[in-house]
Amino acid sequence: MVLKIKKHKALILLGKVMMPWLFLLLAVQVTLSDGRSSINDEELGLLFNQLLEIQSSSEADEITLKIWEIWTNDAETEFGQSTMIEGVSLMNRNSLVAAEKLFSELIRVSPDYIEAWNKRATVRYMMGQLENSLNDVYVVLSKEPKHFGAMSGLGLIMIQREDFEGALSAYKKLIAIHPFSKDALSLVPILEQRVLGRSI
Repeated sequence: MVLKIKKHKALILLGKVMMPWLFLLLAVQVTLSDGRSSINDEELGLLFNQLLEIQSSSEADEITLKIWEIWTNDAETEFGQSTMIEGVSLMNRNSLVAAEKLFSELIRVSPDYIEAWNKRATVRYMMGQLENSLNDVYVVLSKEPKHFGAMSGLGLIMIQREDFEGALSAYKKLIAIHPFSKDALSLVPILEQRVLGRSI
C-alpha cells in the first residue's frame, strides 16, 4: 500500500515536472509574419501529414516549430500579434495574472484566434485554475482537433485531477497526431501501468 501511494504521488509529481517543459513549448517565441495562415490552410495539412511520415525526431522538431509558427501568427490584426507577443513575454516573466488578463482581452476581441485560447489555458494551468484551463483546452480542441499543445495540456490536467484513464486517452490521441511527442511517449507506458495494471 505504501508503494502504491509513493508511485501514485510520483505520477502526480511527474505531471508537475512536465508542466514547465510544456510551457516552454507553448510559449514558443512569437515572430510577426506578413503572410498569416488559417488553421485550415493547405500548409498545416501538409505539415501534419509529414509528421506521420518522417523517421527522425529532429525532423519532427522542425515540423513542430513550423506548425507553432502558423498557429501563433494566425492573428488577424496587428493588435492580435502585438498582444500575443506581450502575453508570451509576461508568461516567460511569470507575470501570470497580467498575462491571463491580456489573453482574455485578446479572446474578447478575436474569439477565433485559437492560440489566444491555448495560451490562456496554459496560464490558467500555471495558476492552478484547472477547471478554467480545461474549459479553454476544450475550446481549442473544438476549433483545432490536431492542436497537440492543447492535447498535451489536457493530459496534464487529467493527471492533476487523478483521472489517469482520461490522461491516457489524451496522450494516445496525441501520439496519433504527433508520433514523436516526447511527453506522450514517456507518459503513456506509466499511465498504462496505472490504468491497466493498477500497480501505481
